[in-house]
Amino acid sequence: MPPPPHKMRRLIARRLLIALLSLWVALSIVFLTVDVGAGDFVSAKLTNLENQGAQIQPLELLGSVTVTQTTVPTHPGKTLRSIAAEQDISLDALLEYNPDRSADEPLPFGGRVVTLQGQRLSDLSVEHRVALPEEAEQGADILRNLNHDLELRQIDGEPWVPAGITVKLRDHVAVAELARVHRITAADILEANLPGAPANVDGNLSAQTLLYPGDWIAIPLSKVTSAHIRHRLGLNRSLGAQYGSFLWDAVRFKFGASFQTQQSALSHVANALPRTVQLNLYALAIALIVGAPPASSPPCAASARSPSPYHPSGSSTS
Repeated sequence: MPPPPHKMRRLIARRLLIALLSLWVALSIVFLTVDVGAGDFVSAKLTNLENQGAQIQPLELLGSVTVTQTTVPTHPGKTLRSIAAEQDISLDALLEYNPDRSADEPLPFGGRVVTLQGQRLSDLSVEHRVALPEEAEQGADILRNLNHDLELRQIDGEPWVPAGITVKLRDHVAVAELARVHRITAADILEANLPGAPANVDGNLSAQTLLYPGDWIAIPLSKVTSAHIRHRLGLNRSLGAQYGSFLWDAVRFKFGASFQTQQSALSHVANALPRTVQLNLYALAIALIVGAPPASSPPCAASARSPSPYHPSGSSTS
């Protein structure tokens, strides 16, 4: 005997609720753990733009490098005073490093401003792939140990080397370590240097092979660029972690940097906000003028004076 209709409805509702809860739990698990999605499309497009279609790039392993000045690019609206505030540098020092500039002179787009007459060891280690950016302090320690005979200077507690000085970068490096500081795997490098290639003529290249200054090896540029883009944008993390970071940054008004200019996205919004408000005010004024209803005309005087035939004081003629 089938159950009564009201019990059947309860049973269907209970099973539907269980199914919806199970689906929600499954989607939540996927959302919190999966790291593949729309970010792959974004990283692929940006990789192609940055590499201009190049896939493989030959790399010469450097053993030493001559230190140059530290510079930063200039953008419209920037001045030495604003750069000093952004970089936490003394304005007097910037004026000394850039004698042809004044403190409040607008800087041209595409130029560069000297911020240090040399380079920090941490910056050198990252620039020449001795260490990853998040390992800059360890990279500075590596360079300090390799150049113990150099007289290092200090700025904000960090060692730096004046321009023109030669700094030793490495004695040798294993293929696996070279891959790690490029955010790829040793298998990626071996795939780009198949047996018979200039860097792997005898086919004995492996992850443990040591490379020495002056050696050449092919680097899979597309994979390196993609890995760095995914790390920079946080696309190598799960969707849940990305969403949580986005919400946390949003409440602190941190919206990252523009893909095109690498400037703060919030600064782009701030620069465009005055014109946007102005356009909105003009549009509102035009809308009010065009959309306002015309003033109602006063009642006709003649009609106001003539009594209605239905008014008690009115008279009817027969």
